[in-house]
Amino acid sequence: MLEDALDARFDRLRQDLRQDIQASAAELRQDLRQDIEASAAETRRHMDVVAEGLRSAIRGIAERLRALDEKVERFRDEVHQEFAKVDRHFDRLEERMALWSAARASGPPPTAPRQSETCRSRPGRPERTRCWPSGRCRAGPPGTGR
Repeated sequence: MLEDALDARFDRLRQDLRQDIQASAAELRQDLRQDIEASAAETRRHMDVVAEGLRSAIRGIAERLRALDEKVERFRDEVHQEFAKVDRHFDRLEERMALWSAARASGPPPTAPRQSETCRSRPGRPERTRCWPSGRCRAGPPGTGR
């Protein structure tokens, strides 16, 4: 009988412990769910802030990229214009060379002035320079300071 009474007491104790453990587990699950939901909401808010910051940064980069693209386009246009000028200059030089070659082929070659010859277009100036056979100074017209 004493054993039966002890067995009955232990069974009740076991059932009470199981019920307490199950109740504690249910509370723990509920608390854990609430903590997870709160953490998820906080994480969601944080990610919304981060995403907005990234959107803002991307907009800024896009604006700067557009501005840079415009600058590159203007630079490309300027370079294109400058190359067009150079092309026109080379075209004129080619025309002049063709005329010079034609003139040279049809007449006697021009005589080159001597290096030691005194400049004829600047009388009274002691420097020595090379003058063209026509008498024009290769250093420039008189009074240019050369």
